[in-house]
Amino acid sequence: MRKWVQTAAIGMLLAAAGWLWMPSSSMVKAEDCGELVGTEKVWWDGVELKPGQIGRLTVTAPTELWLSNKAVKTLPSGAVYRVYALGGGYFEVGRGYAIKNDARVRYETPSKEKLAAALCVQQAKANMRMSR
Repeated sequence: MRKWVQTAAIGMLLAAAGWLWMPSSSMVKAEDCGELVGTEKVWWDGVELKPGQIGRLTVTAPTELWLSNKAVKTLPSGAVYRVYALGGGYFEVGRGYAIKNDARVRYETPSKEKLAAALCVQQAKANMRMSR
């Protein structure tokens, strides 16, 4: 259990570092988001890029899905998951689940432009909620 907590903590630190590489709200100016006004979603290869998502992985050979340092399910080849953080040798795929970073998965990241566009859309939604 302790190792899993350490892995999760390292993953959160790396995710925070990843946010430093992504455009922050102070770096994305309103004029940079001009063409995205009114946009609800950002698409990456035909799939929505979710807020906080840093990439995706595709299972290339059956592998385990982990929760709290325990394998809970075997994932089939071809399964695709959004990645929100990475660290300690694991990809965090949300809700506390993780997939081991090894030869059984292929990891991809969107372009910096796509990440910036997703941040613009996220900011616009937050501003709309605040103005209500």
